[in-house]
Amino acid sequence: MKIPKKVKVGGHWVYIDCSYMFQEVNDTWAQYNDPRKLIRVQIKDEGGNVVSESFVAGNIIHEIVHAMDIIAGQEFFGKDKEIREKRIEGLSQMILQVLVDNKWLEVE
Repeated sequence: MKIPKKVKVGGHWVYIDCSYMFQEVNDTWAQYNDPRKLIRVQIKDEGGNVVSESFVAGNIIHEIVHAMDIIAGQEFFGKDKEIREKRIEGLSQMILQVLVDNKWLEVE
């Protein structure tokens, strides 16, 4: 899978950094920073092993959906953080499935 260095969201270039290792937050694999227009994605586990392409792709899509919601100035997925995360994750997994099954995205 080729990960782009940037993606355009709502007229803004959002950069993707796949070199980050989250140490300050447990169970975090990706994060969107709106002021910097930056998605940070961890592609290796704590042992230095590369995680699956589909896992990385799902995380990138998840953060792109966050970026779309924030840049649009909306709360499409609700104000409650837990509910919002569940809704965004569900949508992200369905987008990943559509992209992969229709051969618009190749992941292993």
